[in-house]
Amino acid sequence: KATGKDATAKKVKDPNMPKRALIPFFIFMGENRTKIAAANPTLSLGPLVKKMSEIFKALPADEAERYISLAKADKERYTTEMAKYLANGGVKVTNNGMEDRTSTIASSYPAVQVQR
Repeated sequence: KATGKDATAKKVKDPNMPKRALIPFFIFMGENRTKIAAANPTLSLGPLVKKMSEIFKALPADEAERYISLAKADKERYTTEMAKYLANGGVKVTNNGMEDRTSTIASSYPAVQVQR
């Protein structure tokens, strides 16, 4: 009987499944990580992300709106690609590894938007 890391089987991912949509902060990080890391070479990963979070929160509204609109466009891309994937026989898998049988029903309802 396998023990430790060998005991848990690695979840097999479908390479055709679309990548999840990015949130505005992750888009900001992708665009600015190298610049901020170069300006703060002594920061390790945790403090660097904290610094980036502070910078992101302090962005002017028009610049923050740019990242929000990019995230909305990426979410539309993901929704479209996931619909095509499911229509072609793909199976949406939840975090616990079980098939999501409500994916076709849930996709017909508009997403709930949370105000910050």
